[in-house]
Amino acid sequence: MTTTQSASRIEKVVVHPLVLRNIVDNHNRIAKDSGKRVVGVLLGSRSSRGIVGVTNSYAVPFEEDGKDPSIWSFDGDHHEYMLNMFNGLNDKEDVVGWYSTCPNLRENDLAVHASIFRSCSYVLNPVVLVTIDVQPHQLGIPTKAYYAVNSSLGSSKEAFVPVSTEIAPPQVEEIGLGLVFQDMTLRLMLLTLLAIWRSTFSLVVSWRTFRCRDTRSLMQLPTDVLL
Repeated sequence: MTTTQSASRIEKVVVHPLVLRNIVDNHNRIAKDSGKRVVGVLLGSRSSRGIVGVTNSYAVPFEEDGKDPSIWSFDGDHHEYMLNMFNGLNDKEDVVGWYSTCPNLRENDLAVHASIFRSCSYVLNPVVLVTIDVQPHQLGIPTKAYYAVNSSLGSSKEAFVPVSTEIAPPQVEEIGLGLVFQDMTLRLMLLTLLAIWRSTFSLVVSWRTFRCRDTRSLMQLPTDVLL
């Protein structure tokens, strides 16, 4: 893992489908039909272009008061224990943010966002928050992503900025799709497959556009250059 570092902005968050599956599975085991959300830490990497790749995660015990959003607790000891364990298994993954199994932002999310990583020395700042709709009711990617910025110049008050999200195509040779989608609801599974298809289709279109542009440029070169 690397030490704490910062970047000016995040351009996109790409979530691996196995991470999504594990989070949904954990939510169903802990908080299904309870009205509560599950919170955890996201691990992965970030490119020089500001693209965050989420490749792993772990849940952290989290409690909050249903009536007073200022009252909440995040088990920092469990977080440190899990982080040390994951660091021992794979030191190439850094803490890139946290997740919440709630489709929308909550009133206390900024406070949680600002507090839970203060004692952690292995963080890629700015960290992202990924909200996950475990029971989606409409077509679209079941994840949203945000990172915090100062709300105005010279102000210490922060606000969330939305970031585009994608579901990464799975490595089929490494994990079976059956394992990825095990314990997911049919609706969430179909939405995830749709998101993967859109991401793959976008990559194919971008590649074809590049190849066509490259071919046109080659055809315009003088003959002596081509020879």
